[in-house]
Amino acid sequence: MRKHEVPFLMAEQTTRVFLLRHGESTFNQQGRYQGCSDESVLTERGLRTAFQAGCYLRSEWPDVVLASPLQRARQTAETILSALGDITPRRVPPIEFHELLKEIDLPLWEGRTYDEVRREFSGDYRTWMERPHRLRMNAPGRSRTPIRPVLDLYHRAARFWSQILPRFAGKRVLIISHGGTVRALVGTALGISEGFYHRTQHSNGGITILRFEGAGPGRSRIEGLNLTGYLGRRLPKLKEGKRGVRLVLLPPGRGGMESVHAPPLLDEWKPDFVVASPAAARRITVDGRHEIRLIGEEILCGWDRHSLRGLMRSHPLKESRARECAASSSAGMEGYGAPCALPGVASSVLTGVVIAPVKSLLPVLLSTAGVEKRDGIRWDMHEGCISVLHYPDPDGVPVLQAFNVPVNVAAAAGRREAS
Repeated sequence: MRKHEVPFLMAEQTTRVFLLRHGESTFNQQGRYQGCSDESVLTERGLRTAFQAGCYLRSEWPDVVLASPLQRARQTAETILSALGDITPRRVPPIEFHELLKEIDLPLWEGRTYDEVRREFSGDYRTWMERPHRLRMNAPGRSRTPIRPVLDLYHRAARFWSQILPRFAGKRVLIISHGGTVRALVGTALGISEGFYHRTQHSNGGITILRFEGAGPGRSRIEGLNLTGYLGRRLPKLKEGKRGVRLVLLPPGRGGMESVHAPPLLDEWKPDFVVASPAAARRITVDGRHEIRLIGEEILCGWDRHSLRGLMRSHPLKESRARECAASSSAGMEGYGAPCALPGVASSVLTGVVIAPVKSLLPVLLSTAGVEKRDGIRWDMHEGCISVLHYPDPDGVPVLQAFNVPVNVAAAAGRREAS
């Protein structure tokens, strides 16, 4: 069994797990590191998010609810169950709190602002952003030897899966936890190493869905990552602020693009550019308001940061603006990707839509998330759903913001709440 790999389940049993990050907290609002500190509580917005999550989950009624004992996660869990119980006599499951679901342990940074940490712990901060698995930190009064925040978190996540999956095999499990912990739970379930810790985003209220099947290769799979459509946001909020380049990846459906790629959808996203592979372009129906440029398959195949430049070269003015968009100073959000390398003052984001077949887009996405080729079977990219990449710096490391977001999820969520 590979390092941190989850255990086998009994044959023919399928367990669906909904991982949800807590709602906005006071420390989120103030731009402070939280870690295992329990001083932070939900804001009014955070409470609204939790209630909306409960409304959304009415159609995915959980058999089991597990949560971190920290206040911000506890409040989120309690508010979700309140929303679940508002409209039905159906039994609401009790909350089971687990110490293993606490946030990453960052004892020297807890309560400090992101700016303070960047300034006062510049060397460790650089390691945190570029090589998170190598970060060491003293824990005064608790340990004589430095702790390893990210590695310890992944060990904790693997222990959690080994304890929980056999207990709740075949159930629908809701887990309310924290951004770093959700990232480690996803990584250990899908075989993503600790060095790629910052490569996925988990927003406040974001839902990630995993499926654990019977014994066999690729038995754990991901259905969706950081789904926030039920909050009225198909495209997740940019944690690094509005800068850099955001790419919306859209594989065309087999039945044509009319229902997915209609002009109103592009009007909502307001993309700065739209590009399509020749194969996808033959299946696109849009009006004259949206210019679509063709790109060669060679740009998409073997994707790396230079491929983004290839897209930009299709729009020479956009390449220049992309650099300007990335030139703002790094916001340094907790648990997020590489810092911006381009100094400056601009603050905006360039959004592009890339339309191509799944076979072309999926390798792009897997490379971003740090997924090994052998684990690609765990990621089933759906036609007619969108996935989102964000490049805070066009020459730097991208972050997977969302995976398999149904384009109609916001509308569906609204209908459920209204009913």
